[in-house]
Amino acid sequence: MLNHNREIVHSNPINIVEKVIEAYGWQFDRYNVQEIAAQIRGQWCQYKMHFVWDQELEALIFSSFSDLCIPDYKYPEVIELVSIINHKLWLGHFALNKDLLVPVFRHTILLKGVKNMGVELCQDLIDTALIEWERFYPALQYVLWSDQKPYDAYTMAAFDVVGSA
Repeated sequence: MLNHNREIVHSNPINIVEKVIEAYGWQFDRYNVQEIAAQIRGQWCQYKMHFVWDQELEALIFSSFSDLCIPDYKYPEVIELVSIINHKLWLGHFALNKDLLVPVFRHTILLKGVKNMGVELCQDLIDTALIEWERFYPALQYVLWSDQKPYDAYTMAAFDVVGSA
């Protein structure tokens, strides 16, 4: 039988996130002991990274946003593209915030039984989001501004170049 030890004292993962963000020199706002947000410059735009520690769930909830805004009439096509993209992702997923009409990349890390979240895990979380944003941001733009069909936009964005000229 498993013994669920609820007396494990977590160091607050938000403190680790803050150290990583400071080390990179990124701008951030620490809202409270459980929440921090950062601005990270990517190739395509400035990304907003948002981290929330949920003590009850023992989970670090991560969301990142780009500057893309989806017109109402493009919402169905972007939903289709996000579905295609998510089918290929191993970590995290893209979602659409219907109220704000913006895409968001989300990932939650369960830390039940983990005393300390390592710096590497935090870096991996940020790196994964940046990699996926940078890879699929053009596909979102293709659908939004050049009337590409969702699958065609995905195919162009997911195309990996090998070698150099």
